[in-house]
Amino acid sequence: MVYNVVLGHVPKMKLDDTFLNQADIASDLRDNLDASMKEYGYFIVKVLISDIVPDQKVKAAMNDINAAQREREATVSRAETNKMLLVKQAEAEAESKRLQGEGIANQRKAIITGLKDSVEDFAKTVPGSTPQDVMQLVLMTQYFDTLKEIAANDHSNTILIPHTPNTLTDIYSQIRNAIIAGNELSTHPSIPPVTSAPQK
Repeated sequence: MVYNVVLGHVPKMKLDDTFLNQADIASDLRDNLDASMKEYGYFIVKVLISDIVPDQKVKAAMNDINAAQREREATVSRAETNKMLLVKQAEAEAESKRLQGEGIANQRKAIITGLKDSVEDFAKTVPGSTPQDVMQLVLMTQYFDTLKEIAANDHSNTILIPHTPNTLTDIYSQIRNAIIAGNELSTHPSIPPVTSAPQK
């Protein structure tokens, strides 16, 4: 009788529902058995389902399903973790670039302030000197500092072309002409760009 009642209920359920509804199955068993056994003078007070044992293949399939589900959850968790790491790395890199930009800007401000002070001091110390004279001196100093750094490096493969005594004057003239042309364009937008050939 128990076997027949179980066969009448369990096939209608999904396997997971069978494990979850053991109490309902036990209640149905008690009602059916009690009604049947009353004819023989027995009263069924309680039915206990101690375990549900599916076929071994079904067990293996259930284990595979559970393992796949847990692996899927682990994969999602790892993906979320990697996403957070990438976001944090991008934020850190952006902050680093911002700080580097601020550092370069402050460095350029300091250089400009130093040049301004140098020009003013030079003009006070040497009467009759012009800002052009100071700029030529600064360019000459930086030029020789650059040569010194290149010469101090054993693995340098830098070549300066052209490299003549007039090179510094040419560079200064080109910078001066570019500044003048830029000022004229900013003052008179209708004027076409000024081009000048390098001095020989």
